[in-house]
Amino acid sequence: MGTLHIVNKPATRGGFARCLAVASANDHVLFIEDGVYCALPAVLAGARREDLLLHALGTDVHARGIDVLVSPQVEVIDERRFVDLVVACRPIVTWS
Repeated sequence: MGTLHIVNKPATRGGFARCLAVASANDHVLFIEDGVYCALPAVLAGARREDLLLHALGTDVHARGIDVLVSPQVEVIDERRFVDLVVACRPIVTWS
């Protein structure tokens, strides 16, 4: 199923950019904690990586009040789907 890249800091910290530099087509990128700000359209517009499967953890999106702002290309997921990704993907890399 490919690599799971977990981004837990906002794009300004540089982890998302480093993730994009090494991610392969059809890898999964999961935004958690403050990394959910990377799921905003303005941030993703600079990413130009339509070959990645993007997800954001719904509880973190909701906690930051950005539910209606998340890009339509990002799937907002629950904890069960998060666990499914962790079980199915190898390797798992965390970007801060």
